[in-house]
Amino acid sequence: MTALAPDLFDTDFAQLLALAHARLPQLAPGWTDYNLHDPGITLIELLAWVTEAQIYSVARVRTDERWAFGALLGMAPHGPLPASGMAWPTASGGALLARAGSKLDTGQPQVPAFRLESAINITAATLTRVTTRLHGGGELDHTAANARGDIGFAPFGPVAGPHDALVLSFTGNLLVSEPARDACLAMGVRVAGPRGAATACITATLVAGARHYPMLMHADGTGGLLRSGVMLLALHEVPDGLDQFDIVLTPADVAVAPRILCIRPNVLPMRQGWSPQQLLVSNGMPGQAITLDTPGASYPDGAPTVTVEFDNEQQRWPACANLTAAEPDHAVHRFDADRGRILFGNGINGRIPPAGATITVDYDVSEGAAGNLNAGSRWILRGGAGHLYTNLDATGGGAPALDLAQLRRQARASVRDEHAIVTAHDLETAALALPGLDVARVHSVAPDPMQVLPAAWVLVAMRGTPPETPHWLAHVQRALAPRVLLGERLQVRAPDFLPVAVTAILTLRQGVDPAAMHRRVIAMLADYFRLVERAGGPVWPLGRPVRVGDLKGWLLRMDGVTRVVDCSVSGARDVLALTPTSLPLFQPERSSMIFTTDGAQP
Repeated sequence: MTALAPDLFDTDFAQLLALAHARLPQLAPGWTDYNLHDPGITLIELLAWVTEAQIYSVARVRTDERWAFGALLGMAPHGPLPASGMAWPTASGGALLARAGSKLDTGQPQVPAFRLESAINITAATLTRVTTRLHGGGELDHTAANARGDIGFAPFGPVAGPHDALVLSFTGNLLVSEPARDACLAMGVRVAGPRGAATACITATLVAGARHYPMLMHADGTGGLLRSGVMLLALHEVPDGLDQFDIVLTPADVAVAPRILCIRPNVLPMRQGWSPQQLLVSNGMPGQAITLDTPGASYPDGAPTVTVEFDNEQQRWPACANLTAAEPDHAVHRFDADRGRILFGNGINGRIPPAGATITVDYDVSEGAAGNLNAGSRWILRGGAGHLYTNLDATGGGAPALDLAQLRRQARASVRDEHAIVTAHDLETAALALPGLDVARVHSVAPDPMQVLPAAWVLVAMRGTPPETPHWLAHVQRALAPRVLLGERLQVRAPDFLPVAVTAILTLRQGVDPAAMHRRVIAMLADYFRLVERAGGPVWPLGRPVRVGDLKGWLLRMDGVTRVVDCSVSGARDVLALTPTSLPLFQPERSSMIFTTDGAQP
């Protein structure tokens, strides 16, 4: 083979077998029979044969086969991916209907233009108050924190129950003078600490007096207020003429309580790119090919849209993976991404567009990574005089087209990081790596190989910020279940917490302040019964009993304590037993400390 295509077949069966034999004394000292009749030698020969075949094929895999291997890992080819971001209003020219496709640019030719993908109702109504209405009663006012935009607040309280609500109060007319049925109200959200891939469900209702109007969620780029993004609320159920109204956001199926920095109306979701259209007339010949005029076709969700119009009828011709599998009457096309071409059939494999028919090709074009811009740019909405915007956060998501080099890198990362869960270590590592779910501690119990029912993994999981709600546990289980082996089941549960209160009588050295010592003892006990790791410190093992003798030793080692007169843990004076899935939950408010000084009686 030439230097451009090197021969990688440099290790054959005999060399692999010799290498394995040479390592056997080190890896298996008790294995002394290396003859052919030994089953272990037979297994080594089989593995060497398979490895030789794989080495031989490394330099002989075709390009289409490489793409096919990537498809097995869920990696499909795509063109340049468009960047996206949020444009926050800095100056408004009043109410405006911004139609889908409206252009946003900075006025600088070197910066690519962005556009709106949905029609936006830019309202003149003013957000006057932001409050949280808790299910158990009470109200939290976040108006000042929302106006500052840098403090952060919990829009549904610390737990985010299904009956808590975020109430946004507005003054002024919501709709523009010429509303469009498909226009949406855009609510921009910035979060304090993104939650990764976690999502929640949010429902929206407009309340005006005693009337309630549902606002369907047209799109939620925030994942349920867990990420910075824009919520698009449909307005076709909302009447005109409302001057005072509230928009009530209610959570459902929330795993992690959101915490946001601010929420504002009229924040525009923008995406880089544009959509050219190409027209031509069919010549009626077999195997017609159309080369796209504009390079950089972006097709993350499929091939360009192709329509063929003839006899005053317009018909869409969908894309297919291979024209050779198409029937003569199948109106399909194939998109050749490498060459940027649209290919039609020859009358045997795929239909031929009729002669004289008008062929229309619509496709998206993106400049890929060039759309990833720093925060702070100034944007102008074309067609909206006086409407100026800025991106408070950097735009992102833009990426070049997926080539074979990137495919190999992604495939290696996928095999390394997203493999099936086989061992207990695999399960625990996968759970701790879940993005956005705040998994702080896990312990897995492997399936019992002797059980008759399908094997079941049990994962005991804890949050960094308790409590572990049923919704949170369900989200963790749904995220891990696809990686469990076929035929196995997974159950995610919280630990069984046993409330623990400590009662102790301590003798202090002369001059030690009892109040200061009380604070130190409580802090020591909280650290002693620590359940979640902090700064690499030890945590209480699952199921380990609480031994009063060990606790007395910790108390006696404290500076200023000369004697432990008495000590008990939740009434136990020797050992407080825990089940294998239990943990002690220290309760300082129920703990009692009595201090005496040397020479005094308790």
